[in-house]
Amino acid sequence: MGRMVLVETIPVRSDAAHALALAAALERGSEHPIARALLADGAGAGTAAAIEVAGLRATTGAGVEGAIEGRIWRLGRPEFVGALHAMSVPLSVQAIAGVDGAPALQGSRGNAPLLAAADGDTVIALGNAEGWQAFFRLSDGLRPEASAMAAKLSAAGVKLSIFSGDAAAAAARVGAALGIPDARGGLAGRKACGAEGPAGGRRDRSHGR
Repeated sequence: MGRMVLVETIPVRSDAAHALALAAALERGSEHPIARALLADGAGAGTAAAIEVAGLRATTGAGVEGAIEGRIWRLGRPEFVGALHAMSVPLSVQAIAGVDGAPALQGSRGNAPLLAAADGDTVIALGNAEGWQAFFRLSDGLRPEASAMAAKLSAAGVKLSIFSGDAAAAAARVGAALGIPDARGGLAGRKACGAEGPAGGRRDRSHGR
């Protein structure tokens, strides 16, 4: 619906600038909205070009993984990153980010909730086998034409729904802004806007990481 922007970098072991550079290097070449948000920050994007990443791979609905100087790094959902070290999300990070709870770390299967800020922003993690390195808080703003388009479709009798891999609170916030009560978040690997016409026919436009 909009373009994600980086709101805050929360370092744990790395300093903020280095953490952002590592994250941008792991996302280099990706067209994912989170990747664009991280790469758009000049503080990290320039330095990231000098960081070599080997064996880069993406796990749908979870995040990305790659080797930097022989060490495996992950960026994405906290449960995906936490599977490398099995450490709990620091309480200090929960307080700084304003999150409403830490996920149960259940490996990389995507069956634990995405860490979400109380205001609906999305929080992703960066880490390796030594532990959490940093967290990034991102916000998804609406495109200027989104509200008008949603209103036009609703007036035409089209029932709209939102299905998102973002945090449930983030999906609910977007739904409220667009007047779409059926807004569902936390759906791993899928982000879609569904439309059901007066005759009941349904069409979804979706994408996954």
